[in-house]
Amino acid sequence: MKKLRLFARVPAALAAAMLAGALAIPAHAVDFQWNVAGPADWNVGANWNPEGPPSGGGGNHAFINNGGVAEISGDIGDIQDIFVGAGVDTSGTLNQTGGNTFQGTGSWSFVGQDGGTGTYNLSGGSANKERLYIGRGNGGVGVLNLFGEGNVSGTELVIGDGNGSHGTATIYGNGNVTNNLFIVGAGGTGEANITDNGRVTANSEVWIANAGGTATMSMDSGSVEANEWIAIGRDSGTGTVNLSGTARLAKLPGVNQGFITLGGLGTGGGGTLNISENAVVESSTGMVLAETSGRYGIVNQSGGTVTLHDYDNLDFGKALEVDHAGEGLGEYHLSGGLLDAETIDATTGLFAMTGGVLHADAFEGNLVQGGGSLSPGHSPGTMLITGNYSLSSGDLFMELDGLTAGTEYDQLIVTGDVSLAGDLTLDVGFAPSLGDSFTIIDNQGANAIGGIFTQGSAISAGGYDFAINYMGGDGNDVVLTVVPEPTSLLLVGLSILGLFAIRRR
Repeated sequence: MKKLRLFARVPAALAAAMLAGALAIPAHAVDFQWNVAGPADWNVGANWNPEGPPSGGGGNHAFINNGGVAEISGDIGDIQDIFVGAGVDTSGTLNQTGGNTFQGTGSWSFVGQDGGTGTYNLSGGSANKERLYIGRGNGGVGVLNLFGEGNVSGTELVIGDGNGSHGTATIYGNGNVTNNLFIVGAGGTGEANITDNGRVTANSEVWIANAGGTATMSMDSGSVEANEWIAIGRDSGTGTVNLSGTARLAKLPGVNQGFITLGGLGTGGGGTLNISENAVVESSTGMVLAETSGRYGIVNQSGGTVTLHDYDNLDFGKALEVDHAGEGLGEYHLSGGLLDAETIDATTGLFAMTGGVLHADAFEGNLVQGGGSLSPGHSPGTMLITGNYSLSSGDLFMELDGLTAGTEYDQLIVTGDVSLAGDLTLDVGFAPSLGDSFTIIDNQGANAIGGIFTQGSAISAGGYDFAINYMGGDGNDVVLTVVPEPTSLLLVGLSILGLFAIRRR
């Protein structure tokens, strides 16, 4: 993963406090200062000192530092940087309902900088300077409210940049971010709240906590998507993502070297992902927990749908790696919802299943099912558990659509020990004949099956009766066999008794 480069930007108004030779600002640079309380129009020259509106391109800056409110409703003149609340005890507000703030490469906006407090309300038009910082530098406090037809489309949006900073962004009401990097908590404290169909699309990466920062992103609708990486708790940062409602977090197809990672790079801290209600998590290139030594990665899924795919990668490649660094700091807690992953590596760390539904093709490690439903493969399919399988509560859900294991009916293959105490649930999708059999658990270990399903030795499903043999196959497999219905057996028995009675006369 790429490291974030750190940049310092110094406006001309602060030049007296620094060596002149350290500044890369032309001698003719002009700092335009907002001089009215407002709300007032940005493009009215008398609202600025010196008289504006701000223009002149590179080297010139605009400051809203007097606690006033400036309003942009159309395109503004070219200006290098915009500062809203920059410096100790300064404050300002910028309201934008239309137009754009573009000047060019190297042109940035700062909302709440170095002890100042700034607010940016963007409901229309575009903030398309190269970078937009919300809360930057020691004591910088910034707020972004992005809604309506507002759009952030520069290269980077950084919320909480640098030690001692605090940034908050609320994206809602169709507010939209389309850029390369979306960063929350880059060395500082960042909060992102996405609701009411707010959208973030990163052409490159999404970082929730970076460079030792602390970040929280909460979503109850809308979407956050990235083409390369989604990193929660990156480079010694501590990040938390809360997904509820209909929120969607997605790593898009196309780049196999990137994935969703929790606890990658640096030392200490890590990432937590909480998924509930009808939220959706998707990754074409899987998810990695506790990627780096000394860093944790935790997923708590109580609802929603998580879909993860295997992919081609020399160092990774599995749909879900629970504890990549192998130090026991990765955890996946499945208590509700659906987890659909092709290959799950839980050889170290903790995979705790107490509810929900698990679809998988392969599970590496011991699977202890304390609730929920295990549904092997993908309708129907085979699931290989390289380890032990223990069903203490919940059910094993098996589809029977034909007589061929893995393609027409579900099969669970276990290389270790098998222990059963929960339920067996069958979904019969065809008409089997008497005597047809199905090896639903292929126990490749040496030991006998431990325990039985709660149904005991027989189960009825789809209008058919099945005998359950726990010593089937090569002696320790679970095999179902279609048997006559009990009512049929009773009728046969009564017929035999009737014939016997006739012969006795």
